[in-house]
Amino acid sequence: SLIKLSTIQNERQINIDDLKKYNKEVICILPFNYKDKFDLLGNIYLDIYLGYSNKKEEKESLIITKNIVFIKEALYLNSSNITSNPIIGFILLLSHFLINSIVAYILESVKAILEILLFLAKETISSVFKRLDNIS
Repeated sequence: SLIKLSTIQNERQINIDDLKKYNKEVICILPFNYKDKFDLLGNIYLDIYLGYSNKKEEKESLIITKNIVFIKEALYLNSSNITSNPIIGFILLLSHFLINSIVAYILESVKAILEILLFLAKETISSVFKRLDNIS
């Protein structure tokens, strides 16, 4: 049912008939902002919960139903955040610069270590050949 509703949502806006048709084994968690739709959706879903995100919403939700659930706000970035908020864009640009600088520093350090190891290897080989020359 959820897959079918997701497919419909990708193609067009979901309507009440879709919800009625594909309500089998689906638990409805309704955000507090849509509490006025609780009775309507309560006629469609056997398991329906009203979500809340703070103490005030929790108290108000308990007046409507005992089936409540805490919903934590999910924050994320998308490309429009970067173009619409110059501070976020700057922070992302700065972090990109810092990461590139750190990677460049690490690569230079590894290169220096490899050069030292190569020098030591050449010196060791040269020393071994000198000893061999002295033996013969």
